[in-house]
Amino acid sequence: MTRYGNKYLDFAFDVLSLVWGDPITRIPKFLLVAGVSLIASPWWLPFIYQVVETRFGIDTRLAAKVDIAVFISGWVLVALGMGLWVHARKNPSDVKITRVFRDWPRLQQRMSNRLHEQLKKEQYNSGLDVRPSFSIDRVATIVSGTSGQGKTWRLARTAIDALKSDSLVVWIPASRGKREPLEYAAQEICDYGLEVDAQLTIERIAFKRQESTPNINSPWAVFCIDGVRSHREAERLIQLDWDRWGISFVMSTSVEIARDLAFNAGLPIETIRDFDHSELRSYLERRKRSWVNIAPDVRELIRRPILAKLYADVVDDQHQFRPRNEYDLMEASWLRLTNPVEVGLIRKIAGTIGDETKPYPWLTETVLEAGFTPDLIEKLINRGLLHDVGDGRVAIWHQRFLCWAFAKHLTAQFVSGVLSLERLVDAMVKCQRVPDSRRLQLGYVPMDVLWLLLASDLPNEKRKSLWKLVAALETSEGWGYEDASLYTHLLASLGERAIPLLLDRVRSIENLEHSGVVDRSADALRIIGRDNIERLSTVARECVADGTEALSELGLRLAVSFPRSVDVERVWEEYRRCIVDDEKSSGHFVRRDRASMAFAAVAAENLTWLKQQLQNGDTSDPCFTSLVFTLANMPGLGPKRVWEETKNHLIASISPEKRRCLTACIVCFCDSGEYPRLEEWASSEHELVGMVSAQGLSFRDPARGIQILPRVASSQLWGAAGAIGTALIAFDRVATCVAVESLVAGRVDPEHYFDLIANHGDRLTPNLVEKLLDWLNDVLERHLTAGDDSKQQHPRYPLRLIEALHGENVLSGLRSRQGRSLEEHLEAFATSRIEKISGWVDHEFEHSRELLKRIAGDGFTKLTNSLIRADHQQLRMEGCELAVMRPSAETRDLLVAAAVSDDMWDSGSSSINLVQMRAIDSLAALGENAGVVNGILTWGLSVSPDIGDLRDGQREMNDEELAPAIALLKDSSNKRYGHAILAIGQSGRQDLREVVENALLACDTDCELVNYCLLALEDLPSDCSRTLKRFVEQYRSGHYKFAVLKALSGCSTPNETYLEMLPTDGKHDDMDQRILAYLAADESTRTSARSHVDRILETGGSHMNDTVALLDPSQESDQKLLWEKTLQPDSGMHYGGSRAQALRSLGKIAPDAAFEIGLETLTTDRRDREIIPRVLLELDPERAVLSLCRAASESNDKLLCCDIARALRGVAEISLVNQVITELLRDESWMTRRAAAFMAGFLSSAVAEDALRQIAYGDPKWGVCSEAQSAIRKRQREKEARKLLLKLCSIDSCQVWGTLDCIIRLADPGVAVATGDPIGFLNAVRGHPFVVGKYVSKELKKRTKKLEDEMKSLHGKWKDND
Repeated sequence: MTRYGNKYLDFAFDVLSLVWGDPITRIPKFLLVAGVSLIASPWWLPFIYQVVETRFGIDTRLAAKVDIAVFISGWVLVALGMGLWVHARKNPSDVKITRVFRDWPRLQQRMSNRLHEQLKKEQYNSGLDVRPSFSIDRVATIVSGTSGQGKTWRLARTAIDALKSDSLVVWIPASRGKREPLEYAAQEICDYGLEVDAQLTIERIAFKRQESTPNINSPWAVFCIDGVRSHREAERLIQLDWDRWGISFVMSTSVEIARDLAFNAGLPIETIRDFDHSELRSYLERRKRSWVNIAPDVRELIRRPILAKLYADVVDDQHQFRPRNEYDLMEASWLRLTNPVEVGLIRKIAGTIGDETKPYPWLTETVLEAGFTPDLIEKLINRGLLHDVGDGRVAIWHQRFLCWAFAKHLTAQFVSGVLSLERLVDAMVKCQRVPDSRRLQLGYVPMDVLWLLLASDLPNEKRKSLWKLVAALETSEGWGYEDASLYTHLLASLGERAIPLLLDRVRSIENLEHSGVVDRSADALRIIGRDNIERLSTVARECVADGTEALSELGLRLAVSFPRSVDVERVWEEYRRCIVDDEKSSGHFVRRDRASMAFAAVAAENLTWLKQQLQNGDTSDPCFTSLVFTLANMPGLGPKRVWEETKNHLIASISPEKRRCLTACIVCFCDSGEYPRLEEWASSEHELVGMVSAQGLSFRDPARGIQILPRVASSQLWGAAGAIGTALIAFDRVATCVAVESLVAGRVDPEHYFDLIANHGDRLTPNLVEKLLDWLNDVLERHLTAGDDSKQQHPRYPLRLIEALHGENVLSGLRSRQGRSLEEHLEAFATSRIEKISGWVDHEFEHSRELLKRIAGDGFTKLTNSLIRADHQQLRMEGCELAVMRPSAETRDLLVAAAVSDDMWDSGSSSINLVQMRAIDSLAALGENAGVVNGILTWGLSVSPDIGDLRDGQREMNDEELAPAIALLKDSSNKRYGHAILAIGQSGRQDLREVVENALLACDTDCELVNYCLLALEDLPSDCSRTLKRFVEQYRSGHYKFAVLKALSGCSTPNETYLEMLPTDGKHDDMDQRILAYLAADESTRTSARSHVDRILETGGSHMNDTVALLDPSQESDQKLLWEKTLQPDSGMHYGGSRAQALRSLGKIAPDAAFEIGLETLTTDRRDREIIPRVLLELDPERAVLSLCRAASESNDKLLCCDIARALRGVAEISLVNQVITELLRDESWMTRRAAAFMAGFLSSAVAEDALRQIAYGDPKWGVCSEAQSAIRKRQREKEARKLLLKLCSIDSCQVWGTLDCIIRLADPGVAVATGDPIGFLNAVRGHPFVVGKYVSKELKKRTKKLEDEMKSLHGKWKDND
């Protein structure tokens, strides 16, 4: 930037300024120049005379006579100029200062350059400073905080911001030595701004500035004083005349000094605190470090800025958190102790933690007794290592650092020999037990001790005995040490240095068969091996080669994950031994399975060896087929080439009874040239050869699979019929049904063939349905004729099979049997089971009942009536619930009697009227008003709260139906007067509302009748103008607050009314918090309710409700709480939906952070896992689709994949979902393809249909094929459910229930209620009465629970060797 347009003019004027620029010396300079010119006149005057005479003709002889006068006057001028020059230059600094001050932009630039130099020395980086700026609007500003909280950076940020004004900024560092801040500042201005050697004071500089540039606004300078360490220095600075000088200053100091200044001088304090979560996230992101996946306790620790820096320094460059970083972080924190004396004293005082006579936090006397001096205590407090907790007590600044210090003490004592191993064990076990108080938790100590000991120079004998510490922790029953957590979460966190410790622990096992140490050690080593693959490969090899049984077992487990350098011969030898042992005793199958997995992994790295074994091995060896099975389970082109090169030899040499392994290879390698062999072998009855061949053809060439079904022996279908049937019926339902029809024709025992179509009711042809129903009818008839003791086939199997068939054809077939023998037999069979039911579940009865419900005839009504008359309370209650589906006049009479029955349900500790409640509910749904009234009059408040909803849409009760209640209203002293009020409330009679209101207004607030009145008014809606004031009064009284809210729900009440009801004393209970959550969600009342919200947040709120609903993202104070809630560990979440709601709110102010937190907690949050995917899709749909699909594909958790897929079903734009799922279905990893296939089953048929069918019948992994075929079937079932939904509005009301059952069983319950109602289920249900919706809700919950249990079961979980 130039001052005069370009650099050349700048230079010219700078040169001229040397001569004329200084106004004080301008006249002396002029006199000197003039005098020198006159002294030189003898040289230049003759020339002038000659020019004058020549050009003008003037005679110059007269002028020449005064030459000497000119010469002498020149000397006079020189002498005069020199005198004036000397006089003017008596104070050159003042001259230069004035000149520099007048060039203010240049002065500012110099001081700015100096400031940046100094901040660079302070290691300040403005690009990493995440805290907001604050303006300097006062003469004195105090910045305070504990050491490590970032006071220097805050001061530096202030200095950088001050540069934007016209002020000069002077940095006065904490390392200024003994110089006073003003002295240092004056020197800085003189040396780097004014560039003068004079030692000026601030007073003089301020005066010169005012004299030279009076037009510069105050403050013309800002002094940033870092590290004011004494009260005396701080007070002296405050008392200086900064206003007169026109200077402002900002100083950083400790909390104690700042507190005194605020008290004595009344100065405002800018307090620096630890990072909040948003600041920590920003800082770590700017350091290119991962943020969201840091362990919660570590994240809390590094909110201290200095520790955040240490963490970012020690964390590796792979941008992911590794557990060992916590130990590195603590090591770095420990180095803040600057000398051995401090180290020793902190260790010594930490060692008193176990001394009950020296409670923590320590008394100051205890600390002094330990050897601390008062000055050292103050020094450590100022540095943030100790913390003054008040009342003469001192604590270490953070519990985590206290654990580290105590671990340092124990380690030093053990290494030096002062502490024996036994005493160390006792100390560690005591530390990690669950404490009686949360005030002192030392659970980190054991792992800290192990970390330090494993890094120390321990003698080999002591090092080899450290496994005893682990053994002691295994049995200590400590928090976080239960089950496998000690190994997978804690010992694994020690990283590579824990390997020898774990191996020593395994060596010490005495009884391998009953020990879980090998499994847990393997899990820990696998976690460690994620970052140390080569090291773990070596460990696996050494363990396999070791002669110790326990280590060999550990080696086999590790070889699965780290097979690279493991000896294949040694693993094969172990595998052979396991095969032999398993043949002798089936108890060894688990070990055989593990050895099989290890051998498969190692053999995949040694294909040449495997090929040689297959070509040269003894095919008669019992273990040889295991080699072939291993080859079949290997993915990739290499194993396929081995198969192609060896198959002729293998097919020729392996005996027929062992061909199952050959079938596996043909299928897995998609060897279509050998499919004719599978057709041939399908008829074999050798050791499941026929079964596997049929299944293989079904998976690879389903058309051929259908053709060869008649040749497969029924005994070969046992255990595989379900998989074969799924593959075939998903491919061609008609051909499969025709094949099954032909197979079962004329057979007495068609079970195995009917297994082919089990659970595939939506794909059955009408002819096959008729055969199934005829079969069931015959079995039932024979059973009912012969009795239970007969040797005739029991109907349990056909009942279970047919009850699980759902579809339009099955429903039509069942309803066509209405009034025929099948319905009669089912009713007779179910009724015969009633007397035999005592307390357990009778599945045959349930299957019969469900089939009768779908037939929807008189048989179901008769069964319902029998249930209502049953002796067993559970059956009676069930009958009352079923009564609404197809009632007869008898049914209604039975319900009326049951509603007032005095036969109570005995729960063991008390008797309740559950049966009566269900009877009254059914009467309400059926419009039997007289029965409802009698039931309410009998039981009063002990009735269901759903009666009003169940009667919704029905006519008002007439006087005849209400007569018993109206009669009771005449006598308010009658004990059933309140019951009558409640009955009036359910009547729908608005003309009787005044009666209820009068009763309410006549009662005191604590009267029991008030509760009846309020609940009655809920179902008699009005504007409540007459009772609104009483509602507010009643609520404020604290009596029946919930009932008041129920009554208000029937009123058209403005939200301001709810605001009036809230207490003014700041004491809010659960009901108040519910109201506030409602008001806070409304834009119109959010501001008005804010004062109440603040009081609740201050006290923590009610234990019954979460405070997340009250938080306003626009409020800065609420933002911090939102961060806390979203980052709270799952163990601290007590309310379902809490994290999801917090994420939604946080997404309004920090969408990226909310998205990251949601994605990270997706796999850990047990309560909100099904909601979080939907929240992520709301925050960023495109990013969420990609992230969620990838998270699901990398997971081995079916529940997670299910929740994500259901959330994706609600995405409006399916093109991206289609693209991502298609890519995952074609992924190289078979586990990814399997997960993607599973998810595809929940998505619409428009998503990845072609890719799904391709892998369903072409993927080399059977497990992937099976999952893809199941996904196709899910889509086909959903299509059938849609067809049934379209007919729901046109069928008889008694048929609705069975149809809904089929729909619920066909469609996934999560998809049925997904966002956007993708299959139209919710809309269809809304068109029916409330009782139908209630039933659907109950059945959906049961269906969801069943599916979740199946996915979590051992059978339902995915296995890595599927």
